[in-house]
This record gives sequence, C-alpha cells and structure tokens, in this order.
Amino acid sequence: MANNCWLRMDAILGMFLFCFHWTIGQGQPLYVCPYKECVCDEAEIQCDDRNLTTIPQRDMNALIYMGILNFDGNLLTSIPAGSLPANLLSLSLDRNPLESIDDAAFDESINTLHFLRIEGARFTQIPAALFRLNQLIELSIDYTHILVWDNDGMKKLGANLRSLSMDTVGLTSWPVWLKFFSRLTDLSIFGSTISSLPDDALDIVADTLTGLGLLNNSFTSVPKALSKLTALTSLSLAQNKITDITWLPSLSNLTQLSLSDNRISNSSQLSAALRPYADILSNFGHQQKLSRIHS
Repeated sequence: MANNCWLRMDAILGMFLFCFHWTIGQGQPLYVCPYKECVCDEAEIQCDDRNLTTIPQRDMNALIYMGILNFDGNLLTSIPAGSLPANLLSLSLDRNPLESIDDAAFDESINTLHFLRIEGARFTQIPAALFRLNQLIELSIDYTHILVWDNDGMKKLGANLRSLSMDTVGLTSWPVWLKFFSRLTDLSIFGSTISSLPDDALDIVADTLTGLGLLNNSFTSVPKALSKLTALTSLSLAQNKITDITWLPSLSNLTQLSLSDNRISNSSQLSAALRPYADILSNFGHQQKLSRIHS
C-alpha cells in the first residue's frame, strides 16, 4: 500500500522537477531558501532534526521553486499563518508535539499541497486548516490521539483523497465520515480498537480500493464488508483476534495478504478461503498463531 503512495508522489515530483528545470532554462532566477536555519536544494527545503521550537522567520522576498518542505523531528508546537512558503507540494511534520495549526496556515498552498504527514501531535481534533485544502491526495496522521471528529470537515477533506493512513489515533469504532471518501485507493487504520464494520462500510470504494490495512485492531472475524471488494491487491489484518475468515474478498486479485498474529485454527476454512488466490498470491503472512492451525 505504501509503495503505491510513494510511486504516485515520485511521479508528481518528477513532473515538478521538469517544470523547475524548464523555468531555470528560460532564464528565471534560481531558487532562494526561505529559511536561513534550513538547507535547500532544487526541490526540497530541509528543516528536519534542528531542535526548532518555532517555525523560522520566513524570507518573504525569496523566489521559491521548491515543492517539498520537511520539518520532521523538531519541537514545534504551532504552525502560524503566513509561516510556510507558497505553492508547496508536500509537507511533513512528523515527530513534532504540535498543539495547534492556524486555520490559515496552509492557505498559500491551498491548491497545490498534495501530500501531508503529521506524527506525534498533541491536538485532540483535526485542525480546520486541513479542511481548507482543495487538492490533498495523501494524508498520514499517526500517534495523535483524536477525541473529536468533525464529520462535515472530514467529508470535505476526503473529496479528493486517494490515500489515508492513520496509526494509533484513538478510533474505537468505524468512522462514519469514511463513507464520503469516494476516491480512496489505499486505506490504513492501525493501532485502534475497532472491532466491527457496517456491511456497507466500503461500498463506495468497492471497485477502486487496492490496498487495505486494518492491522492491530480488535476484529474477531473478517468483516463482511471486505467480501464486496473487487480491486483489492493488498490486505493486512495482522495482529487482531480473528478466528473466522469466511468473508475474505474472494472477488479480489490479492497478491499480498497478512493474517499473522490472529487466532485462526480451522485449517479447512483457511484452505477454502485461500483457494481463490492460489495462482496470484505472492506474499502471505502466516507467522506465530496462524502457523499452528489444525484440522
């Protein structure tokens, strides 16, 4: 699933670099780093692991042709409005104790920002700044305990989203707003305590979802909603409490399947469930408890 995401990002970045070099070839000025505390190259502003407690003062006169901004591994607690360069393509804020993001923080990239990563934040609801982004296609929010979900805001956020990854965000039930994420091709929800899905939970992406990860949740059986998926190639249900795999998606073309660290003991059911993938499955996780199946 993640590989598909990065392939898309590489393709978009490739087009960005082509445009960058074309611009330079037309005699336009070279890029100027907007933050003196950071290092810049032709495509990326590297502000990672610099013990920054605030976003550095931005050079408002800098001519910027860079599309990637990396603030990973700092001590940032807020993202003020006007602190980020315009026309960003990708922004990574992993490993920062963010408490707030100004509603207008991303406004200068509202129509260009495609990729956003946040990890280890301390806010307890998704900042409204994210709901203003018009072209976001990949979002990763990890290790951030969300207590309040704005369903209307999430509906808007999901309008163009292709990939959503959420690891340890405090979900206890299947999010109702996911039914509006009609363009998803990759979905990962890890490290939550979800135990069931509505039967129609994934109907809107039944023919388009190619990657699904529900690792480390509380499922005791494969949800029936998965049986309707026809485009799935990668599925991870590892580290749950699954004993019943009846509803594995037999109509899909799975090449990667992980059922590791579950409680599956019925070898006949397992054999029947895997039979549709006999000729195409290239990667099957079956460690630990799954390896102790018996008739």
